Amino acid sequence: AAHPGPLGPVMSGQREGREWPESRRIDAAYYDRTAYFDRSTDHLTDLASPFQRYRVEKVLAIYHPSPDQRVLDLGCGWGTFEWVLAPRVAEVVGVDFSARSVALCEERRAAEGLGNVRFVQADAGGTGLAADSFDLVIAADLFEHLYPDDSERVVREAYRVLRKGARFSIWTPHAGH
Repeated sequence: AAHPGPLGPVMSGQREGREWPESRRIDAAYYDRTAYFDRSTDHLTDLASPFQRYRVEKVLAIYHPSPDQRVLDLGCGWGTFEWVLAPRVAEVVGVDFSARSVALCEERRAAEGLGNVRFVQADAGGTGLAADSFDLVIAADLFEHLYPDDSERVVREAYRVLRKGARFSIWTPHAGH
């Protein structure tokens, strides 16, 4: 079945017990070859926009990391949490499977000279990052972009990279997701 997504109808990943063919799935190439990053993004890139202020407030209300902690942001998109958390934590790592996302974030990181921020192009369900290495994993506005089987992989990966006693914060703004 289809459900509404941020980019229009998105297929659920399963149909009558079968996986959707890879050719029908929205993947990294979709974000890299479409105008997803080219349309008006002021509300996404401006940390002072009402949208971003609300988003950051809600995510950090779930858990606010301390200055000695390492944070992983799965599905980092435009790098919002990297820019917000960089002055507040030891390190922030943003992961996105879109090469365009990572390139845009790297440009801004270099321009702002943030030494405790880095970006990795990888699948959120298989980051390649060290196990037991993060104090907080954030997945903000990520799960509504995932297929059900991918959601399970992302959760497993988050728990793999988290240190014992660490936190995993998931936030999605729409109850239907």
